[in-house]
Amino acid sequence: MNLAAVRSAQQRPADALAALQKALAIGAPPSPSQPADELMALHNAGMQLFTLGSVEEAGLVFEAVVEADPDALDSWAALGLCMAKLGQEEAALACQRQVLRIRAKGTGANAAGGGAKAEVIVGTGWVRST
Repeated sequence: MNLAAVRSAQQRPADALAALQKALAIGAPPSPSQPADELMALHNAGMQLFTLGSVEEAGLVFEAVVEADPDALDSWAALGLCMAKLGQEEAALACQRQVLRIRAKGTGANAAGGGAKAEVIVGTGWVRST
């Protein structure tokens, strides 16, 4: 378990974010999974920003993830949640459509590389994992 995950589990999102920012600055070690590892760290940083109430900044982070990986289902779901929180319902619905498209293709993996899927429930502030 990495330091950011430990800090997050301890309900210390600011410390988790600081650990993730340091890791992103250093970069993942060279390996076949390096790009996925870096996207996972970026997604997780976005989650911590969201938890801290920095919704706009979190949205920008999730946008960077989905630009790099258009099938990053969890990042699309989180981006949709950010858009809903910011009152941008059309953008939130567009993100929801991407989530549904990815689910229909069966290619969606979360930013951590697992198979968990999520969808934004627009206007409620909730993400439902399926």
